[in-house]
Amino acid sequence: MESLSDLWEKFSLSEFEGSHYVVEDSDGVSEYFLAARFYTGRMLSIEAIAKTLKGIWRTRRDFEVRNMGEHRVLFIFRDEADVEQIMKGEPWTFDKHLVALQRVKKTYGFEQAEV
Repeated sequence: MESLSDLWEKFSLSEFEGSHYVVEDSDGVSEYFLAARFYTGRMLSIEAIAKTLKGIWRTRRDFEVRNMGEHRVLFIFRDEADVEQIMKGEPWTFDKHLVALQRVKKTYGFEQAEV
């Protein structure tokens, strides 16, 4: 049986889940993005997600959480080191359900998945 780490290496978001979203310009402030897909059938509470993950991730700088619908969430960071720290801690779970994270980058007012 494959280990969770082996399965995680094969895991990726589908083209549909990696859809583009408009993000408002931030007046020159550097922003770093993580898109998340929560694998649960339960309703998500963005407030609960933000409160829980802020406590677990313990980032240097605060981050913003945006609901993108269909169990997808966009995390917006001001410090790239915070994103690096979170990605090194994969895989993540929330309420005992898998959370898939993928970096996205901003391009001409849109984000797109990094390859």
